[in-house]
Amino acid sequence: VGTVAILQGTLSAGANYNLTFVGANLMIGQKPITVTADSKTKVYGDADPALTYQVTSGGLVSGDSFTGSLTRATGENVGTHDILQGTLSAGANYNLTFVAASLTIGQMAITVTADAKSKVYGDADPALTYQLTGGALVSGDSFTGSLTRAAGENVGTVAILQGTLSAGANYNLTYVGANFTISPANSATAINSSMNPSTQGSNVTFTASVTPVAPAITIPTGNVQFYTNGAPAGDLVPLISGAASISAASLAPGSNTVTVVYAGDGNFYGSSNSLVQMVNVIAQTPGAITLTKNGDGTITVTFQGTPGAQYLVQAVSDLGQSAGWENVATNTALPDGSWTFTESMAAHARRFYRSAIP
Repeated sequence: VGTVAILQGTLSAGANYNLTFVGANLMIGQKPITVTADSKTKVYGDADPALTYQVTSGGLVSGDSFTGSLTRATGENVGTHDILQGTLSAGANYNLTFVAASLTIGQMAITVTADAKSKVYGDADPALTYQLTGGALVSGDSFTGSLTRAAGENVGTVAILQGTLSAGANYNLTYVGANFTISPANSATAINSSMNPSTQGSNVTFTASVTPVAPAITIPTGNVQFYTNGAPAGDLVPLISGAASISAASLAPGSNTVTVVYAGDGNFYGSSNSLVQMVNVIAQTPGAITLTKNGDGTITVTFQGTPGAQYLVQAVSDLGQSAGWENVATNTALPDGSWTFTESMAAHARRFYRSAIP
């Protein structure tokens, strides 16, 4: 490209002429050529693809070639970045028109999976954690925000949610949830007697108290069942502010095991407890005593007393010897009140008996 002289060359009018040649110039202009950049894409964090182009108008003269290369606008975040001509050139002999294109950076796909969590009813929530189970963060990037869970403090299962957890606009985050399980808390049951020991026929009140075991703090609800010596004592009794009571006046003399069983409610496991209720017998002195000769050298002493009461039988050979009474048997009356004792008469010519309360 430029200006070059036009010369006379071999131009002649022959020998008969004195030819004077006035020269001129040949102007060589730039050849138009159009180069169009190819659109490119990549995923955030990946290396740039090669930037290429096409000659979309004109063409290079044989032997000529392009030099240099395309560049692109700076930036690594998701979005569109211009592809620029950079140093690309066909040389001074060409008028190069450059048609730009774009490099599109797409989001990187990652997967986050929540860890399943659990706690006991009434306890504080554990930290909600997660694992990166698909893809990876580009060096220098990090997560922000945190997981949350669905509301609720009663026993059951609620969902762990993504909450505000994010890796930023450069990532297409797929969240895989998990469950948060709240299990029942333990309860503790106590039982008390209004009087222990009691006397036979007395009305005794038994009170059950059901309380939460830490970390739970709320009062258990539901019903309790009382048992006396393994048999149900009436119907279920509802808890009121964690307490329930029954009264009993028909406990058998002696030792009675009174048990209370709490079956639990939606938030508490059940529990139980027992006590031993001692019932003292009010013994009535027998009104009559029977002596039976058995025909085998023995005699049986029988009388009717208070069921469960303890009785003493004494004997003497001479009623005139009031100080000579000796104890011969101490037994407890059977459930029907009968009291029986048999002894040999071999050493006794005669024998007088009396019953007494020890």
